[in-house]
Amino acid sequence: MVEALAKVSPPILIFFLGYLLKRLGLIKKEDGDLFLKLVFYIVMPALYLLSIPSIKLVPSLLYLPLLVPVVVFTTFFLSWVTAKFLGLEKTSLGVFLVSTMIMNTGFLLPFVIAAYGNAGLVRLSLVDATNGLLTFSFVYFIAAKYGAGQTSTKLLVQKVLLAPPLWATLLGLFLNISGVQLPLLAMTSLQVIGNLATPFITLALGSYFTLKIARIWHVLPAILIRFGFGLLIGFLFSSIFHLEGLTRVIVILAAGAPIGYNTLTFSSLEKLNIEYAVSIVSLSMLLSLIIVPLLFVFIK
Repeated sequence: MVEALAKVSPPILIFFLGYLLKRLGLIKKEDGDLFLKLVFYIVMPALYLLSIPSIKLVPSLLYLPLLVPVVVFTTFFLSWVTAKFLGLEKTSLGVFLVSTMIMNTGFLLPFVIAAYGNAGLVRLSLVDATNGLLTFSFVYFIAAKYGAGQTSTKLLVQKVLLAPPLWATLLGLFLNISGVQLPLLAMTSLQVIGNLATPFITLALGSYFTLKIARIWHVLPAILIRFGFGLLIGFLFSSIFHLEGLTRVIVILAAGAPIGYNTLTFSSLEKLNIEYAVSIVSLSMLLSLIIVPLLFVFIK
């Protein structure tokens, strides 16, 4: 247990470093935006191109992409029913639905790399590719439907079809199946870029974090659905399909992942209740620092 905690502690320490730097005025939320953009457009594709070609593809891995639509659509139904009892206004209802559906696999990335290396990273990338596809299509559609902004077809197309992690995953699978190998210089460069994942993501989280939580009784149900119901789906999914080993671990972790940062992005784009969105994401982030490391320790 001590060894497992030691493996996942560096991301937590860097997170608090990021928060301290923000409190000292050395970094701002805008710097966190930049870090996450660099991760999305450069670092994650580099990691996927480095790890996916080397994995031995087995039938059990095909269940990983299937997990995402199961989680998203069952969560959407439960959240929609729950929201009826909360009496949320339209723009807050949009935040509630979006927040519970977005699986923050990016938060898991530093922990997965630290604990499981490339084997864990590859499995997480297969989940993340499908997660991105649904997030930037169905989930964004829900945000636009309940928001006060205008739905942009062009934005949807760009987000879905031009997402670098998605294309890096597809290229990685092609390299895996074809047996084509990247030049040594490319592999070395990808490794250097990929090493930036943990510091960039966790510093960004620290710059986002706030202790000011508004509308706590409307925030907690979203947190409970994302963590509690998500974990339940993960355990049921792995049991139904008889998943074992690291694949089972990644399924459970991904299904119970924290609320995603795109809750803030979509709330800003579509003029949802941004204060409510910040409260949900911040509390989710705080609880994640406790729950996620414990999951890594106890899920075997």
